[in-house]
Amino acid sequence: MAKGLGIAAIVVLLGLNMLLVSLVLALAPYIAGWLAAVIAGAVLLLAGGIAAWVSWSRRVTAPLEVTRKTLREAAQWTKERLA
Repeated sequence: MAKGLGIAAIVVLLGLNMLLVSLVLALAPYIAGWLAAVIAGAVLLLAGGIAAWVSWSRRVTAPLEVTRKTLREAAQWTKERLA
């Protein structure tokens, strides 16, 4: 299953790459090809940056109280076993 999902992910990435190439080629008659590629790349970098910023702002900054309690109990148990 993991191999199949990995292959599917690679194929999807290749498909997206081909769509971007076709976008550049579609814009080429209107503007220079290199400029179309730069514009498409800049838009992608901007979208990726915004997605990264939004994801980073939604990260968990404080562990959950249950996790803290469990870690304290595990540390106490370990100290008792090693002592």
